[in-house]
Amino acid sequence: MWLMKPSEKIQPMLLGLLLATAAAEVCFSLQTPVQATAQGPASDAPGHDSRARSGKVVHVIDGDSLELEIGAERVVVRLQGIDAPEYRQAYGKASRQSLARLTLGKQVTVTSSGVDKENRLLAVLRVDGTEVNDGTEVNDGIEVNAKQIELGMAWHFKRFDKRETLARLEREAREAKRGLWSEPRPLPPWEYRDRRQQADKPRDPNARYWLNTRSNIRHNESCEYFQKSNQGRLCRADEGRGCSLCGG
Repeated sequence: MWLMKPSEKIQPMLLGLLLATAAAEVCFSLQTPVQATAQGPASDAPGHDSRARSGKVVHVIDGDSLELEIGAERVVVRLQGIDAPEYRQAYGKASRQSLARLTLGKQVTVTSSGVDKENRLLAVLRVDGTEVNDGTEVNDGIEVNAKQIELGMAWHFKRFDKRETLARLEREAREAKRGLWSEPRPLPPWEYRDRRQQADKPRDPNARYWLNTRSNIRHNESCEYFQKSNQGRLCRADEGRGCSLCGG
């Protein structure tokens, strides 16, 4: 009878072990989720840290972004899950003032989920607690992102953040007509930015324009106010002042 040599027995065993190990590694890689931020894919930019960090707010840029001083470092933060009116929109200035009242000069805790395309830190921001009850300091503080929505100073950016808490706060602010919701037809800031981009494109020589002769504001054909005023007429591209929504 022919007997298998010891070395011939070991080789199939090693091959089987290697195949099993490779299969386990493939299975693990398929089951491991890919991290993503609330406002786009997570960045692996150098220096990104998702842990909560503390800092002081030294500058408020607008209603949804600010600058923090963390040790010797200055970091620009974009509040995750909200979109505030642009500065030239209705409530744009009020939204910035609201964020300043909540945060400027205060110690905050920032928890980041990544960076956006402008390399700003996407984060949930909490103002460190300052209330004192029976001599005990409250340390959980206020979530600034949610507070801006609650006050009617920002929209819930549903496209990038699906939190039901933010959706509920926006519904309540809308029903109570707080802040920007007191306007009859508030324009979402993402639509405002799209219109401004369209306005910055080269003018079509065949385009038509409407001049509100009462306000002297010019609207182009893409504008919701084109030919909507009782006192107005078709005009040239250089007449009147350009509409802040469409650019005229």
